[in-house]
Amino acid sequence: MISFVFNSSLFAYQFPEDNDTPFGISAARADILLEGDLAIPPPETDGKIATLNQTGFMTPDQSPYNLQFIEFAKKSQHPVLDVGAAYGLVSLPALEQGATVIANDIDERHLLLLREQTPPDLRGHLILSKRRFPNETEFPDNSLGAILLCRVAHFLTGDEMEHAIQKMKRWLIPGGRIVVVTLSPYHRLLKEKFLPIYLERAREGNPWPGAIENMHEYVPHEADKIPKFVHVMDTNSLGKAFRKYEFTVIEEGLFDYTRPTAIPNDGKGYYGIIVEKPNKSQEEL
Repeated sequence: MISFVFNSSLFAYQFPEDNDTPFGISAARADILLEGDLAIPPPETDGKIATLNQTGFMTPDQSPYNLQFIEFAKKSQHPVLDVGAAYGLVSLPALEQGATVIANDIDERHLLLLREQTPPDLRGHLILSKRRFPNETEFPDNSLGAILLCRVAHFLTGDEMEHAIQKMKRWLIPGGRIVVVTLSPYHRLLKEKFLPIYLERAREGNPWPGAIENMHEYVPHEADKIPKFVHVMDTNSLGKAFRKYEFTVIEEGLFDYTRPTAIPNDGKGYYGIIVEKPNKSQEEL
């Protein structure tokens, strides 16, 4: 077991390194510890909540794609995976609906805060995975009912996204679904300067035209809360990639969050897609 003590933040935590399930660490373990004043940050003026590791924000509201994932998860007879779970926006309601949830996040502090919010009687259905997606994560073939990447894909390179798609196809049961919510190139902060670059790259045949090497140039006011590299996507990139690997596209489109404090993006600030693994045997895929 590793025990970390951060005097500057006046909190301590213990997070076991060994995995006691094929998917990660059971949140019901008694040797997981969180003490002190570590807490979820207060919301920004527009309602979003910063992560603890400067990888963007968690929104306080569910996108329509998140809601469909929760609905699918509660019916699944297999565990579902929430990649980049942060503080549990989707993991918690999925657990409450009866799903077994694997909450994955690269910052174990997020996972511990999620565990603290989980009612004790539901912790046996929560599994914590702190491995970096997709390169460090591995799950048994045909073992997951659904996978969610909410506001995570835009931190992956094109190569990483293709690697992720191939791995997720192995992990999912036939008929299992993947739901992705990500930034689109039509976001108001990118529409004027970056969107023309995106469209030109797409015309030139670049399969991943949305890679932005210095996002801080477009959002200098949030440079301390997001990484420099951000990868925006839409049907011309992510949609094509899923089709390339023979997923069935159930739904896709551009949308905006609808909370009153959200800044409008003409209905195009974000891209969502739901795909399904073909109902074939693994040998046929």
